[in-house]
Amino acid sequence: MTFHQAAGTNPTGRLLVIGDIHGCYRAFDLLLNTLQPDQDDLIITLGDYIDRGHQSKEVVSRLIRLQQEYNLIALRGNHEEMILEWKKKNHAMIGIWLANGGMATLQSYCDDKGLDTKMHRGEHFVFSRAIKDPE
Repeated sequence: MTFHQAAGTNPTGRLLVIGDIHGCYRAFDLLLNTLQPDQDDLIITLGDYIDRGHQSKEVVSRLIRLQQEYNLIALRGNHEEMILEWKKKNHAMIGIWLANGGMATLQSYCDDKGLDTKMHRGEHFVFSRAIKDPE
């Protein structure tokens, strides 16, 4: 069985695999603009969408739009696992997450009013829970 058969997508489309975006929205946007995905393509993202780069919020917003517009399979990486553990109040994980770029993610969700609720209650949190565990 091919990837396209498993996903129920057109076998003439391309298989586009993208990993380790790490909050680097401009590079991700440039890559997508260069690839110009279409409805026949199957896009698989390998996780690690957040942390380290300063535009994690923008990356997640773009992934949500991609999921709505194209055939996207989004896999969960270890950085998404860390933030889900933070949400479960796993206090031992908080320091590890922050040391691995979590502060950049928090800052990307903050403005002069504080932390954007999308991160922990809105569509971004729903997306982070919905992405597939690769195991």
